[in-house]
Amino acid sequence: MRHQGGGSGTFWIVALVLLASLIAIVVPLSIHFVNLNSSNDSFDNSPSSSSATSTSTFADSSTQSSQSSPSTTFSRTSSIPSGELNQLEFDSLTEHNNKRALHGVGNLTWNWELAQFAADYAASALDCNNLQLIHSGGPYGENLAAGYEGGFRPVDVWYDEISLYDYDNPGFAEETGHFTQVIWNATNEVGCAYVDCHNQWSQYTICEYRPAGNIVGSTDAQTRQLFNENVPRPLS
Repeated sequence: MRHQGGGSGTFWIVALVLLASLIAIVVPLSIHFVNLNSSNDSFDNSPSSSSATSTSTFADSSTQSSQSSPSTTFSRTSSIPSGELNQLEFDSLTEHNNKRALHGVGNLTWNWELAQFAADYAASALDCNNLQLIHSGGPYGENLAAGYEGGFRPVDVWYDEISLYDYDNPGFAEETGHFTQVIWNATNEVGCAYVDCHNQWSQYTICEYRPAGNIVGSTDAQTRQLFNENVPRPLS
């Protein structure tokens, strides 16, 4: 009887092990991206793809310490001549200006110095195998994105934050900072760089803006004035 009892126990142990193995096989792994270096990121933690965005903010120029712009030139290794936009660059610039036109603010022009700054920072700091959206800390406005392909899509995602922006209480907020930088009226130049990560993050996008947007005043009243002047409502 003891022998039979022992055999039954062994049977149930084996059955439980097999059941646990089956559960482990059928439950997909979910990729969860955690950024410990920035508090204003949004995430899409689906099993097949990942996405995130991050933006920057600046103090009003009356209180901000002065920073000089880096004297760099943009060099291309592709067959496209320097000064002529490739498809990604053209699409990104076009979509920035499409969105700005909805608010009646002027077009941005492409700046190769900003594009080179973005490319240099991506080359020195980006690790596609451990992707984190960490800002360069440079003198420009900056929007980051990962997981959105092409030139249009990152800009669309940034602009879509308009649904969260409170025009009755204007100012900087983490969840709307990309939108306000894209639209910022005083900004007139942009330059972007792109990295194909060949993994779940797909494409990394970094755009630099000059003059920087998201300027925060030394008082709430100054901040409201700055955002009222630079983030107008849509025309219709």
